[in-house]
Amino acid sequence: MNELTISKENSYLSPVVNVTTALTRYQDMKDFIEKVLHPGVDFGTIPGTNTKAVLLKPGAEKLAAFFGLTVTYEIIEKITDWTGHELG
Repeated sequence: MNELTISKENSYLSPVVNVTTALTRYQDMKDFIEKVLHPGVDFGTIPGTNTKAVLLKPGAEKLAAFFGLTVTYEIIEKITDWTGHELG
C-alpha cells in the first residue's frame, strides 16, 4: 500500500517510495503498454465520440492481471423483496 507521509521539516506530502522505485514502476507501466496492450483490441476510440483513445475491456483485464488484481464474488443466499410485497 502506498501511503503519503508529511515531512515535518518541510511540511509537504511525500510518497513512501523513493525516486528510483517510482521511475522503475513508471518504466514497467510504459513497457506494459507498449509491449502488451494492442491498439483496437485493448484500447482505441469509440465511434461517435472524440478521437481520444480509451481503455477497452480486454485492456482493463490485462492491466488488472498485471497489478495482481482478481475478481471475487460474494454469494448471498438471501432474497430481498424490493417491491414491498411479501414473498410466498
